[in-house]
Amino acid sequence: MDHARFPHVYLNAAYCKASVEPQIVSRAGLIATGITEDGGREVPGVVVCDSEARVFWTEFLRHLRERGLSRGLLSIGGHHLELLTK
Repeated sequence: MDHARFPHVYLNAAYCKASVEPQIVSRAGLIATGITEDGGREVPGVVVCDSEARVFWTEFLRHLRERGLSRGLLSIGGHHLELLTK
């Protein structure tokens, strides 16, 4: 993520059905959309996990930071305000 700076990052999740042998289950896709300084949009990260639980968000955000996403003005979409606590 060295090529762009994202002053705004929107976090959201979408659920989809996935085949986890031997059944079909609902999985959460966690998505980070970065808005660049010139107004462009990029997706610095997406991951599919069991749910939107705090543990999965924390792991996802740590992964983004390890890949070079730096702090900026963080904007959160959906009902994820709990990510700002603790």
